[in-house]
Order: sequence, then structure tokens, then C-alpha cells
Amino acid sequence: MAAMFKIINFLIFAGILVFILRKPLKKLFAGRKKEIENRIMSAGTSHESISREHTKLKNLLENLEKDKMTLVAELKKEGEIERGRIVNQANAYADRLVVDAKRGMENEVNKSAMSLRRLIVEEVMEIVRERLSKEITKKEQAAFSKAAVEELRKHEGL
Repeated sequence: MAAMFKIINFLIFAGILVFILRKPLKKLFAGRKKEIENRIMSAGTSHESISREHTKLKNLLENLEKDKMTLVAELKKEGEIERGRIVNQANAYADRLVVDAKRGMENEVNKSAMSLRRLIVEEVMEIVRERLSKEITKKEQAAFSKAAVEELRKHEGL
């Protein structure tokens, strides 16, 4: 029987407790439910926003890869064009060097030829003087020398 009183006391206590705490607990659980619903909605909204941002970034990355490939192709093409331009400039410069070298060689050959002609003329003149000095008189020798000097002056003017 004592157990029965304890059970009855417990039931009365629980009934009073439920009666007194029903409204505050109802408010507490309703507020908690509302807060959880708000958090779930907020998380859903955040998830949607993040999903959109993820998709946007994924597309951007794909576009960046395409842009990178396009840019690399363009740069290679521009590099080939620049390489061709540099090669053409180098070839033109080499051609100018060859032309300048040929001119320089021609000038040197002409100078050498003129110098050689002078030497030959001087040697011939010396030989002629020696022979003439043996064969002609002093008066004739002076006339020939004068004519030879004039002839040399004409050739130097060339």
C-alpha cells in the first residue's frame, strides 16, 4: 500500500507539474521548433547560394582553362611571327654585310691595282732611264723625263 501511495503521489505531482508547466513548455518547444525551422531555412538558402557560387566558379575555371589554351596558342603564333621577323632582319643584315664586304674588297683590289700600276710604271721608268742614259744625250734625256712626268701626272688624275 505504501507503494500505491507513492505511485498516486507521483501521478498527482506529475499531473500538477504538467498542468503548471504545459504553457511554458509549449512556448519553449514552439520557440525551439521555430528556431530550428529558421536555421534549416537559412542553411537551405546558404546551401543554394553556395551551390550557385560553386557552379559559377566551376564554369569560370572551365573558361579560364579554355582562355589559357587560347592565349597560349596566340602567344605561340605571335612568337612564330616575331621569330620570322627577326630571321628576316638577320638575313637582310647578313646580305648588307656581304654587299659591304664585296665593296670593300673591290676598293682594296682597285687600290692594290693602282699601287701596282704605279710600281710598274716606276720600275719601267727606271729601266727606261738606265737604257736611255746609255743611249741618248743629256738634252734628249731631259726631254724624255719631262714627257714621262707629264704622262704620269695624267695617269694619276684617273
